[in-house]
Amino acid sequence: MVISRRTFLGNAAVCSAALLSASRGWSSFSWRPRQDLDCLIVDLQDHCSLQESIRGYESALETAGVGFIRALPQVTLKCRNVIVPGMAQIDESLGRELLNCLENGSSLLLECGLGFVDSSIFEAQQNFLRSHFDLGIQSPVHLLTRQDHHYVPYINYSWPLELSVREFGPVVPLSDHGASWIGWAQELPVALRQKIGRGMLTFLGSPLGPALLAGDLHARQWLYKLLTSGHRRER
Repeated sequence: MVISRRTFLGNAAVCSAALLSASRGWSSFSWRPRQDLDCLIVDLQDHCSLQESIRGYESALETAGVGFIRALPQVTLKCRNVIVPGMAQIDESLGRELLNCLENGSSLLLECGLGFVDSSIFEAQQNFLRSHFDLGIQSPVHLLTRQDHHYVPYINYSWPLELSVREFGPVVPLSDHGASWIGWAQELPVALRQKIGRGMLTFLGSPLGPALLAGDLHARQWLYKLLTSGHRRER
C-alpha cells in the first residue's frame, strides 16, 4: 500500500490530540532555553516536500526557547547548527554551501523528504547524495503495509537518546555504509551520523518535522539533545 503525502499528514494529525497531553508535561523534562545555539532552518520552498516539517522544527525550537532564523537557500549559511527539513531536491549551489558549512565545523541535520517524489527526482538526488555527501540511500519503503490496523511503526533511535518516534509515511533506508547508524525502522537503517570535514552530518531518512509539529515529546527531546550535543563538542 502506497502512502500519499496527504494520507501521511492525516495519520500524523490523528495522533496530535494524544501527543498534546504529553507535550503539556513539557516542563517536567530538563529543557532550558538556549539562545546561543545559533541555529538556521533552510527553507527549500518548492524543493521541500513537507512544508509542515519546517513548521514542526520552528514550533519545537520556539517552545524550547532556542534562537533560530529561517532562510532561503540563496543566503550564505554560517551557523553552528543548520537544519534542512523535508529535502526533495538539492542543487549544485546549495550542495556546495552545505559542504562548506560542514568543512568549517557546522552540524548539519539533513531531513530526507524523498519518499514523496517521483522516481526521476529520487534517482537524481540519490546520485547527488552519493557524489557530494558519500551517502547511499535505497528506494522508499512504505511501513504501513500490514493488515493489522492496530499496527503503528516506530523509528527507534540509539543516539543522541535511546527512544522511539512514531512514523506514518514512507522511509528512505540507507545502504551499507561506514558511518554510524543511529536510527532504524523495523530492521532498516534510516538515520546516520557522519563526520565531514570539521563538522558533523546527521541524515534522517524518516521525516521528524511532522512529529515535532504534532507535539511529540520524544521527537522534541531527540532534536534538542542533538543540538546541544553538537554545541558541547564545539566548546
